[in-house]
Amino acid sequence: MTEEKPLAELEIIGATRSNYVWACRIACAEKGVPYKLIEARPHSPEVDAIHPLGKIPAMRHGEVTLAESRDRRLHRSDLCGRATDP
Repeated sequence: MTEEKPLAELEIIGATRSNYVWACRIACAEKGVPYKLIEARPHSPEVDAIHPLGKIPAMRHGEVTLAESRDRRLHRSDLCGRATDP
């Protein structure tokens, strides 16, 4: 029997006051997906490392990084086992 590794914590990277970051956080909360918010402004080194245009929010889940809305939504769907709304 193989031992399962615990799932890495989902990180949302962006500015707290951003409407787009809020939408991402609300979607996670509604679907019961735990996350950690990492405060970062657009074009900061943390964001630029994930999103080529420096846009927020960006997400990191272990070794997986996500920058685009559709990718983030699909990844949350995979985490909670059901579709998430835009």
